[in-house]
Amino acid sequence: MRPVNPTLSAFGVTDPLNDPKLEVYQGSNLIAENDDWSPGLATSFAKVGAFALPSQSRDAALTLTLQPNAYTVHVKGLNGGSGEAIIEIYDLDG
Repeated sequence: MRPVNPTLSAFGVTDPLNDPKLEVYQGSNLIAENDDWSPGLATSFAKVGAFALPSQSRDAALTLTLQPNAYTVHVKGLNGGSGEAIIEIYDLDG
């Protein structure tokens, strides 16, 4: 799961969210969050055919195992930042 934001400028998006934070909720319970992605996730991106992120980007990403249920994903800018974002969700086991 990754909200790709700063890297969107490479694809012509003129107002990307510069420093996103990803939050995953089950009901009102926060179950996972990430601010800046880890380069260790690059192999997961390649496995699902997602484009690579620059190693120093402030994009957010995480992997987690979810049981069947309803979940909500929030993406917000740190320090009140605003801009455009895209949320990508991949199945690593598929």
